[in-house]
Amino acid sequence: MPLARISASVIGKIAQKIAAFLLIFFLTFYICLPDVNGQTNASITRLSVSKNSSFLLAYFQIQDGVTAEVSQALNSGVAVRFTYLIELSEPKMFMDTTVAQIDISRTVSYDSLRQEYLVYLGTDQPRAISVRGSEEMEKLVFQLNAIRIAPIGILKKGVDYRLKARAKVEKVDMRLPFSNILETFSRWGYQTDWHETSFKY
Repeated sequence: MPLARISASVIGKIAQKIAAFLLIFFLTFYICLPDVNGQTNASITRLSVSKNSSFLLAYFQIQDGVTAEVSQALNSGVAVRFTYLIELSEPKMFMDTTVAQIDISRTVSYDSLRQEYLVYLGTDQPRAISVRGSEEMEKLVFQLNAIRIAPIGILKKGVDYRLKARAKVEKVDMRLPFSNILETFSRWGYQTDWHETSFKY
């Protein structure tokens, strides 16, 4: 048998073994991780709506957002992303009609040498703000004000609407090899329950 054909066969078998090993490793890693989703006192509070001349606006905040896991991650130099999911719907008898869905991101990291927090607002072109104290950081991350939900032109007069919001928290650590894969399998973090309010436009 030609040497090139033997080499290709051997390489193929090695690649299959490596792929099987990695699959078993990541599945074991995933199963052994503690599931902390839902094990938190964090919650969405003070959800309300208003409007300006063009948009329906939402206001809310997250209470007890800095859990022990979040604090430990930040102090270890790991960035933490808070994603807020907001949904506006028109209640129907059988199935609600979704009017608008948006998500808002706040990513925070802590620099222990400078003793300051760096907060990134948004995802596509994030705006970075540095603050010294944890109270200032929490105001930027946990207080959401005048969030544009939908143009008022698409809302119907006299119709009931429901606005709900929840928060999801996850680590953003790109310092380790395969960290993007590990983040996919990791169940670190928490997710709050939906908090909702109803109003008539």
